[in-house]
Amino acid sequence: MLIECPECKSQISDKASTCPSCGHPLTVRASVGAPVEQSYKPILPPRQLRPFGLLVGLGLIALGLFLALSWIPDHTPPAVSMQRGIEGVLLDAIQTQGSSYLRPDSVPIAKTLAWFLVLAGVINIVVGGTKRAGRLGFCKKCNMQVVAMRRGFRYLCERCDSVVK
Repeated sequence: MLIECPECKSQISDKASTCPSCGHPLTVRASVGAPVEQSYKPILPPRQLRPFGLLVGLGLIALGLFLALSWIPDHTPPAVSMQRGIEGVLLDAIQTQGSSYLRPDSVPIAKTLAWFLVLAGVINIVVGGTKRAGRLGFCKKCNMQVVAMRRGFRYLCERCDSVVK
């Protein structure tokens, strides 16, 4: 019996697995006898925003910038001028006595760690701020690679709703 190729519309045998003129793959359904296309190509769904991941990334960036630019002092020694006199030096010492300064040799390390926090925040926004709703997996029931969509705590085949490992 001759059937029509769904791709090029030429007449082909119903027992052929592919069209001889265009090469389109065909399979025959047992119950109906009509050709079925095997053109399913799994395509990953687009990335979705994750608000919590974005907030964590922005928080890390804000904390790192705050530490690097305002909280960690530069520890530049004040220039004692003759015009200020001893009163100016004592006034500076009284004002800075209650503030929490780091040791001068640990400032570069602290600044580096603060900038590392900024970098970690940027990486978290890029990597942890988005997520795909599905993944590629092999479905045993369909006997092919499919897109498995997350439903609850399991990934299910988008074609037959069976569990995909």
